[in-house]
Amino acid sequence: MAGKVPMTHPRCHRSAVACAIAFSALFTPNPALAGPFSAPSNDPAHPIDPPISSTDPRITAWNGSLADYSPSPGVNPTFNDPITGFASLGDLYDPNNPPPTGEIPPFSGIETPFSGDINDTTDPYGFTGIDNPGSATIQLAHPIVDGPGFDLAVFENGFTTSANQLFAELAFVEVSSDGTTFARFPSTSLNTPADLIGFGAFTTLDTTNVHNLAGKHASGWGTPFDLAQLIDHPAVTTGNVNLQAITHLRLIDIPGTGFFTDTHGNTILDAHPTLGSAGFDLSFNNAGVALLTPPNALPGDINNDSTITPDDIDTLTDNFGNPDFDLTGDRLANQDDLHRLVTDLLNTHFGDTNLDHAVDLIDLSTLAANFGVDFIQPPGWGLGDFNADHTIDLIDLSTLAANFGNTTTSIPAPSSLTLTLLGCRALLRRQQQQQNPPKNQKLRAPGASLGSGNPQPTHDHKPTPTNTYPLTPALIALALTTPALATTTITFDDLTPPGPDYFTGAGFNTQNTDFTGGIFAGWTFSNTNNTADASFNNQYAAFTGTDLSGDGNYAIAFGNGSYINLPPGRSPESAYITNTTYTALTIRDGNPFSKPFGGLTGDDPDRFTITLTAYTQPNGQGDTIGTPVEVVLADYTFADNNLDFILNTWLEVDLTPLALENVGGGSIGLSFFSTDTGTFGINTPTYIALDNLTLIPTPASATLLTLALTALTRRTSR
Repeated sequence: MAGKVPMTHPRCHRSAVACAIAFSALFTPNPALAGPFSAPSNDPAHPIDPPISSTDPRITAWNGSLADYSPSPGVNPTFNDPITGFASLGDLYDPNNPPPTGEIPPFSGIETPFSGDINDTTDPYGFTGIDNPGSATIQLAHPIVDGPGFDLAVFENGFTTSANQLFAELAFVEVSSDGTTFARFPSTSLNTPADLIGFGAFTTLDTTNVHNLAGKHASGWGTPFDLAQLIDHPAVTTGNVNLQAITHLRLIDIPGTGFFTDTHGNTILDAHPTLGSAGFDLSFNNAGVALLTPPNALPGDINNDSTITPDDIDTLTDNFGNPDFDLTGDRLANQDDLHRLVTDLLNTHFGDTNLDHAVDLIDLSTLAANFGVDFIQPPGWGLGDFNADHTIDLIDLSTLAANFGNTTTSIPAPSSLTLTLLGCRALLRRQQQQQNPPKNQKLRAPGASLGSGNPQPTHDHKPTPTNTYPLTPALIALALTTPALATTTITFDDLTPPGPDYFTGAGFNTQNTDFTGGIFAGWTFSNTNNTADASFNNQYAAFTGTDLSGDGNYAIAFGNGSYINLPPGRSPESAYITNTTYTALTIRDGNPFSKPFGGLTGDDPDRFTITLTAYTQPNGQGDTIGTPVEVVLADYTFADNNLDFILNTWLEVDLTPLALENVGGGSIGLSFFSTDTGTFGINTPTYIALDNLTLIPTPASATLLTLALTALTRRTSR
């Protein structure tokens, strides 16, 4: 990758390069640091990728053991000791600008002259058509888990120049839980040639245009990485990489040839061509890899007390807004993180007050004991506050009702109706005991659950009830407005794009509904109102110009393999769908990759559709169910060309044929069809915009909540 010019004396190496870079900077225009990412050093408050100081108290261990060191051929032997010195991973010359035939690589330890054939794999220069980057694999000092915030940091020995840029040597970062299968962190490189200063091996770059590449920060400052950014990586979703037991880290050097790209297809630029000690420098003596999670950490142990209790959930919700508690890799701490903590890291359901992986009578009785209590301080998850609004009310009851009977254990749960009747009986019996307690009954601490010999773990605030308000028959009417009995319309207006107008992730969660996908498919949300730009840069805009309401957000799906994971107790009723501007204008006008629909004459019978298919399990798993729903986004098959159309309004789509009302969750998968195809599949941009997804309660959840509310009402009226 980026390299340092070899000097006649190894100790002169860095200072000589620094002098050369500083000298070249005097004669090179200095572009302003204007990118969205952190500066080369001392930028700890940056909202996206704040560098980690080598003295940061969060560091729990350094490095580990060197499992593999495979430098590129031609690395100077002086720079091949990662344990006690420096080891360059190495990258060689640009194959488009090779050294002269017959040249011997200086300071490489190679004595064979360059043959002149860049495709000669036996040549000690290592040419294989493009440069062959070196790599190093470290078996970490201890396994790390995907905890809140950043989980590790990688250090290099780059340095800033008088131009406030960085002489950087970049590398990809990958992790593994077995040392064999690796998942690479997504990366971004926005630098263009105009953002670089200097020339050849003396080039520096603007690190504010670089994200998630090791080496983008100066010596003494580590580049942070969050394992949560890999939750949608195919190696993770297939179970080949376990983010709760990462044991290995691999660094792969990036030659700045222009052949290497980031996750988005952008060219990664840095100093090139290089020789001798080229590439990312790894040194265990000079930092290396810092681990930010403690040894033997437990998944979901947010407060780091080595136990899993409801206090971990409360610690997260108490720190909403603090990026150090981010669990989804978006540098935000909000309801999305709560959802991942509960359903993924803790492997349970909303409504499970005691975290025993089942939503059952114990949880129902705990919530009933605290329902409507006016707490002096926040009651917390363990008492029944599932949405962190500091009250235990109908919303929490409906959440429990929607998940009642769900379990992540191997013990089969009785039917929800049976449990409902038993739960109501338990509530009535409990109320009678409260009104006429046995003489020897001791007072129970607030939040202790019935049916358990141990009190519920309580929030650190230790809330104390001051008074209660009575439940009346009017609550039955109010129940019709709660999420479990009323329809829920997801408008996406509760979401705030972290960028100017849109979120650039591959998925998100809102109202307990997952909009998810993979590397080449997924969901985002947007409020971009651009109906004129036909380029890829405008991929997040609805062709209608606004959302359905005229002033809010909408969702954007891309590619086959995008899914909507529905919450338990919910089935889809309808949604509004339209084209994106990028897709619609491509269909109308064509572009270098796609034909205009209708062809040159307008008579080609072209068609573009999206089909929604229901599955019994999340992420398109399980069995298909119901009847798929097809939405026609463009149709040029009419004999009368005047009838040809591109959908440019919000179309209401009936989703009841999907027949998910008896599944209690499940998922909806998206698949695109176009008559314009090529060698690599569909040529038409596969995007849709979606708004106002309406979910209705399943019969079981509605019955449960009604009976539970009736029981609560009878409890208070006696």
